[in-house]
Amino acid sequence: MILTFFTLKNGNKMNTHTSLENVKTMANQLSIADKIRLIEAILPEIRTELFKAEIVERAKLKGLWQSLEISDVEITKNRQTTWQNFPRENF
Repeated sequence: MILTFFTLKNGNKMNTHTSLENVKTMANQLSIADKIRLIEAILPEIRTELFKAEIVERAKLKGLWQSLEISDVEITKNRQTTWQNFPRENF
């Protein structure tokens, strides 16, 4: 993973590409107090990005088969047909 950082140098925007491994190496060089401050600084941004993600509503399954009018006898017959050769011995 490559991270892109934008820095200003003499008022000009510069692209700096840094790998995740480099960021981890730099973070490991911090004191424990600075690591905590880093996490506290990044956490609100992570939360914001997570909550921006669109929550997909699950489809409701209740009553899905209601209009098909399948009887218990048909379900039993189909179940027996499906499972009659299970388990097969040729595996």
